Amino acid sequence: MFSVIKYVKTYLTHIYYLWDMRIIFIFVIVITTSLSAENRAYVTWLSQDHKSIYRLNVETGKLDMFLEDSRVNLGEFSRDYTSDDLFSGEQGTFHDLGNRFLVSFSGSGQVFEVSFTDSSITRLDGTYQHGYNFDAYQFVRKGILYSFGGYGFWMENNMLNRYDEKAREWFYASQAPYPVEVANKSEIRHLRWYDVQQDVLYVCHYRTIYAYDFKNDNWIIKGRLHKALYKSVATEFEVVNDTTGLAYNENGYWLIDWRRNKIHQLDLSANQVFSELSGLDGVNFMYPVNGELIVLRKSDKINAGFFRTVHKPASWKIWSTTRLYTPHIWYKATFYGICVLCLLLLGVLVRHHYLKLVSKTSDWLEFLTPHDRLLFNSLKISDLDTEEVNRILELDNEGWEVQRRKRSEAIKSINAFANKALGFDIIERYRSEKDKRQVIYRLNSILK
Repeated sequence: MFSVIKYVKTYLTHIYYLWDMRIIFIFVIVITTSLSAENRAYVTWLSQDHKSIYRLNVETGKLDMFLEDSRVNLGEFSRDYTSDDLFSGEQGTFHDLGNRFLVSFSGSGQVFEVSFTDSSITRLDGTYQHGYNFDAYQFVRKGILYSFGGYGFWMENNMLNRYDEKAREWFYASQAPYPVEVANKSEIRHLRWYDVQQDVLYVCHYRTIYAYDFKNDNWIIKGRLHKALYKSVATEFEVVNDTTGLAYNENGYWLIDWRRNKIHQLDLSANQVFSELSGLDGVNFMYPVNGELIVLRKSDKINAGFFRTVHKPASWKIWSTTRLYTPHIWYKATFYGICVLCLLLLGVLVRHHYLKLVSKTSDWLEFLTPHDRLLFNSLKISDLDTEEVNRILELDNEGWEVQRRKRSEAIKSINAFANKALGFDIIERYRSEKDKRQVIYRLNSILK
């Protein structure tokens, strides 16, 4: 009977396990389908004359142009891939290489070339790896496409990768000096930028800002980031020009001047159109050009369906200015300074204790007889045997019993005074290791 119950219990356990796995399988299918349905395979860029904004749907090839007060469809680009081949969970990044144009997507590693000569989109990569670098920061350095960081599979990575067009694959280039960890809610990953002139990549992680020098292939810890930029749930960042950028989160807006290590808190209360979302599918929050920011916002009150505004950061009201980061060397100097101060304080305490002990020692020594003081000073130099103690106390001509009694009286007298002054005996007796019949007199190790 017991075996039958055990068999039924095991059978039901397997049934429950299979049903549980079925639920998980259905959940994965639903999530995958949802991601595909919300595919945002868009990429946008500002025209060379800065008068229009282009939006290209890499999935359909459809190209739209947003003018100041109208929207024009410019047809479709031909594609050498199908929609099923495209994996895009996020909006793409447009890279102008001067003589050609590339589009890359974080979260997939897919790279495309856009040709305006024959209106075509060509897939360049051969990778099928995706899902590990969502929200990665992608940029071009000397004609080579790079990607840093990103999250996926519940982990936040710290890798800098470069795209090799010949191999049609991404390769490891470097690794930031902070560990790979479980993705968290701080989302400081957006606060990253590449300084072309300095040839330096800046990366913020929690409260620390790092800089990667491409010339020296070296990571440097710049310092501790201003607290306003990491306390929020998410901090976004847009480069304004070669030296400044706009950071914003739920707590406010800041203009960052990283070369001068300054952060300006802005008053943008009058700019009601400022929002991280434009409301238009695939259209960026802003487009920086010549120190200005061009913004498109969706509006149902205008026939065009959107309106265009231009912001000049130079005219923005600044509430306050402080350091973008506190240099790391200051923290190191403070740490070592505290260590030195602690060592000095310890030295002062040790010296004070020593002088106090010496003072107490010199005080009670005044009460000793000349022979007792001579015995104490001799013990400070080395251990003494019975014959040496007799010689110091001038007991050589006395009988054995008298020598033993006077030795004992002298040592008891010295220890009695020491106990009153120091709280412990200072002369101790030991058996000689060479001859157990012989007594050795030794000074307490505390006084040595």
